[in-house]
Amino acid sequence: MEFAPLGNLYEYLKSNNNITWETKIKALHDISIGLEHLHDSKLIHQDLHPGNLLFSSNADENFLNIADLGLCKPSNPDPQLNESQLIMQCWDARPDKRPTSKKLFQTIKDWYYDIRRNRQSEFIAQIEKAEKLAKDSSTNNALEVHYTIHPDAIYTSRLLNFANLSPPMNDSNFDEQLEKIFEAS
Repeated sequence: MEFAPLGNLYEYLKSNNNITWETKIKALHDISIGLEHLHDSKLIHQDLHPGNLLFSSNADENFLNIADLGLCKPSNPDPQLNESQLIMQCWDARPDKRPTSKKLFQTIKDWYYDIRRNRQSEFIAQIEKAEKLAKDSSTNNALEVHYTIHPDAIYTSRLLNFANLSPPMNDSNFDEQLEKIFEAS
């Protein structure tokens, strides 16, 4: 992989507070392309976080690349996704109920091109509403991240032992909430 002079997504977000929606969706688009390539190769990353998303650039555009494939493992086939339940299915604790990388890629690509082409869509209407709320809000400074880094913190990938963890579980009414969303769509 080539050198990433612009650093990783974590550092970029720390130093850039005013990121446009186009830039945000472009980043999601790049990540989804990378995940699709991994999943097409029948691999799961297993250690995806902002520190493993590196920026590279050409003359006029920045790109996010997925790095640190050391924990990749073979994947199982993905289930199909009903588009209107994208968010809830992404949150599902059951991996076999989550959307495929292809479905995520297609949905995010649609969003990205809606923004690039100034095409009116439900997604664009939601962005405009969110931007208006943010502009009208007097608490914009409350959105800034304020935290301190522990002096013993480690910022490198490392193998973690999850042997004693209980299996992931959805909230007790998750399926009920998902059914309501299915009914509403």
